[in-house]
Amino acid sequence: MPLNASLVPTLALATFAVAGCSPSEPGPRLADSNAREIMEEYCSEGIWRIQLGDVEVLRPGFRQAEERQTLSQPQAGNSKKPRLSANAYQDLKTWQVAGLIEITTKEILGERSSRQDGVQMVVHVSATERGREFDAESSSKDSLVIRSAPCRVDAIVTNQLITTDADIFRIVKGTYTSQLSDELTRYYEAIGHPRTSERKFQLLLKFDPFDKDWNIVAYDGANISSEFPSDKVGKYLSGLSR
Repeated sequence: MPLNASLVPTLALATFAVAGCSPSEPGPRLADSNAREIMEEYCSEGIWRIQLGDVEVLRPGFRQAEERQTLSQPQAGNSKKPRLSANAYQDLKTWQVAGLIEITTKEILGERSSRQDGVQMVVHVSATERGREFDAESSSKDSLVIRSAPCRVDAIVTNQLITTDADIFRIVKGTYTSQLSDELTRYYEAIGHPRTSERKFQLLLKFDPFDKDWNIVAYDGANISSEFPSDKVGKYLSGLSR
């Protein structure tokens, strides 16, 4: 399905020198085949690291704790258990819906707890048998590492060069097939962003003149029949034009 070239703001494109991918194109080139490799590698780079064992869950409103929340390291203080904000705990439960972890409540402290650190309950997180099959770091018993779904780029429909006074960029748009497992499909449904296997993307790449390489600075992805829920590429370009 062709992508709409108007996805990149007109203002941003008018600000920069833009060229298509052709043999006479000035500046460093990027073949479509190389653009495919960049996107397919990007698909498989994402990971989620889920802390296993006992986890303390904070009451809503503890914003300072939310800012320093972590799934893999204990918080400062007397407690040696990792802590999660109320929001992060809701995110954690989506992995239980996906079937990769099991969450068991060990202790409920409630709003009237004498503790001053905001902990409302303690839960135990364990990996299911299916979760262990997904684990990208099977040697660790303290965490479960889930990799994002690999993908296959089906078509590159745009590969444009954009230059500023200081930097060189490329906008690459295309379609791809996401190799979603049933578990990751349930995860995306649980977080309210259901995914289909047929998807589209746009990348903004920046050229590194020292390494002679292209690096991703912004990415947007969406189901093939949907609009991009974010416009990180457009926002990045708009920021450059100011």
